[in-house]
Amino acid sequence: MAVAFIAPVWAFVLFRREGTEIDPTSPANRRLVTSGPYQFTRNPMYLGLVILALGVALSAARPIGDESQSRSNQGFLVNDLSAFVRHNKALICRNGPVAS
Repeated sequence: MAVAFIAPVWAFVLFRREGTEIDPTSPANRRLVTSGPYQFTRNPMYLGLVILALGVALSAARPIGDESQSRSNQGFLVNDLSAFVRHNKALICRNGPVAS
């Protein structure tokens, strides 16, 4: 995710070096910056945000912990839910209690 900050920081530093501002409506902007990250993309700051969002999504999609811990928790939850359903069949089933 740290890679996401490269293009925006590079663009910011380049703007300062060229004497322009990030705000596109600023009267101080007298030059069109076409070097640096602007050779590859029109808006490196948005590109950085997209890369950051993808990094967060990919890291959130990956399970935390090892697989054995995940399976242990899954077994616990299934057993606990099964016990709850057995104990409360009359409350859960809409058509009345289910015969065991």
